Parts: sequence; structure tokens; C-alpha cells
Amino acid sequence: MNDEEFLKKFKKGERVLKKYAMVLTGNEALAAELYQQTVVRAYVHRNCGYAIANFTHWMGVLMRELHQDDMLPHDGNISVKSLPKHTERLPEEIRHVVQLAASGRSSCEIAKMLGLTRSTVKNRISAAKRMAEK
Repeated sequence: MNDEEFLKKFKKGERVLKKYAMVLTGNEALAAELYQQTVVRAYVHRNCGYAIANFTHWMGVLMRELHQDDMLPHDGNISVKSLPKHTERLPEEIRHVVQLAASGRSSCEIAKMLGLTRSTVKNRISAAKRMAEK
């Protein structure tokens, strides 16, 4: 997706995404920060292929993931960034995915790097979170 297409699709869903950021955070300053981080991540990963079908929904998913993994690392849930300290107990195929995710790579990038589907990557991250909680 080129810059012009990205901007057109982005503008179409901008209002909805700003409201969603406020719903997630409940705070104007945090909502603005989350919104900006989402726009940056969406732009960086605009050629991933998942953004084309329903762009606003895709950005909403990115926003929720950012909120869960980056904005609220101390809410009682285990964030992706904190998972590496739990990796010694994980199977190798899950450990590698977790390490890549913790380094800031998106599930799309990890899937392409490892020859997996995006669903498999997300499932392995979820499995790692469940194992780390035990």
C-alpha cells in the first residue's frame, strides 16, 4: 500500500480509532499516545497484507495489542515484553517466537521470517503467556 492509499484509508477511520483509544485507556493523554503509536505501527506495517481487507478494524486490532502489551505492562497480565524472563521453560519453537515479539517485531514480520502463519505466531505467544502465568 502506498502512502496515498494509506492516508486515504487512515482518514476514513480516524474518528473511530480516536474514540476506541479513549475507550481502551479512559484517559485523554494516554488515548492520544496510544493513537499515535498505533498510527506509527500501522504505517510501518502497511504492506503486511492484513491491512487491506478492513483497514480500520486492522488498526483497531493493532491498537488493542499495543494497549495490552505496551501501555499496561503492570495490570496483572504478562506482557510480551516481560516474557523473555520466562522463556527457559518454553519449548524452542515458542521461545523463538517470543524472543522476536519481545524485540518489537510484529506477528506479521515473525510469520514471514519463520515461514509460519500469523495465527500460529499469535497462538504461540498466547501459549507462552499461559505457561508464564503458571
